[in-house]
Amino acid sequence: AEKWQSKLVTNMLGNNVTLDGSIVEENTEGASSEGDIESLFKAAQYCSRHLKEMSSDENRQDIADLDAFTSMLRYSIKAWSRASDSTLLLPDGSTSLDTTQGVEEMAKVLKCISLTNHSQDSADVDEALVNAAGKVYTEFTSQIRKLDSTMNGHLENNEKCYFADRVADVESSLRSYEFHSRRLASNEKVLPESNNIRHNLYRETLRGCAGVKSSTDYGHMMRICTLIMDCLSWHHGQTRDHGSSKEAEDVTDMYSDIAMISSTCVKNPYERMNVLRSIYDRASDFFPKKNPHHESNYARVDRAALLGSMRRSLGDSEMTDSFLSSFEEGKQGQRRRSRQRGR
Repeated sequence: AEKWQSKLVTNMLGNNVTLDGSIVEENTEGASSEGDIESLFKAAQYCSRHLKEMSSDENRQDIADLDAFTSMLRYSIKAWSRASDSTLLLPDGSTSLDTTQGVEEMAKVLKCISLTNHSQDSADVDEALVNAAGKVYTEFTSQIRKLDSTMNGHLENNEKCYFADRVADVESSLRSYEFHSRRLASNEKVLPESNNIRHNLYRETLRGCAGVKSSTDYGHMMRICTLIMDCLSWHHGQTRDHGSSKEAEDVTDMYSDIAMISSTCVKNPYERMNVLRSIYDRASDFFPKKNPHHESNYARVDRAALLGSMRRSLGDSEMTDSFLSSFEEGKQGQRRRSRQRGR
């Protein structure tokens, strides 16, 4: 891994480019000329070329340091993202290099890390590999989202969305990661880092969904939101008898993001109310409980903050007030039933 990294640095510096994909020139920001753009694409091509060498079967034994290899994968995605960004706002046909090419190459980098277990006897290697994949998938999703953010910030009525274009890659990566992550759930020694990596992937994916503006993609976005809620509920169920509720991470932002995404993706207000009710019901597993022993050991959600997001999702109206009051009435009914059982 060190040999690969040293060679990569030498090649990239030889083309006036650093590992993060920026031009090594004084008083220069970004790619302002065709030569700069070519240098950025060359740097990204060096990354991909050497990644292919390192991930080939005959060289796989050289990847002794998984952390170093993971860094190389993330560097490659960043390099292609930086190259893509350099052509993002240029007029069509002004250069033979374009953003779509860079995004395609970013997706290819994902295939360089395989979640096939190379050591069936080692749970530690399993967890390290799954965590490495989670970091790479998060980097890919993050960089795609940033490209969309740049376009939306500079172009009015922008209809192009790379996150939506690559939603199949985003979803398949998430599902693959989740499948292998669940294989580790029976291991009580799963490190807190694993939860952090998982939640970072969820959050970055939801940020990407929030940036999609085309109605033809709304169904895909809500499907991914539902998948993430399913994942959170599944991991909650696996940790009921392990850990402490004091260690649970606050995931209110995820459910609030999903509520706001529904305001864009679900146009019919009555259908949206049904979606919001489902979001609330799923999040209720993570609400604070009077009895600490009944609280989730996996995550927690601020009920008041979620209700605020649900209000913003519906907008202020009599229908909104009536809808939200039903949750207060439901909570009061639960309290009455609890008191009756206690008599």
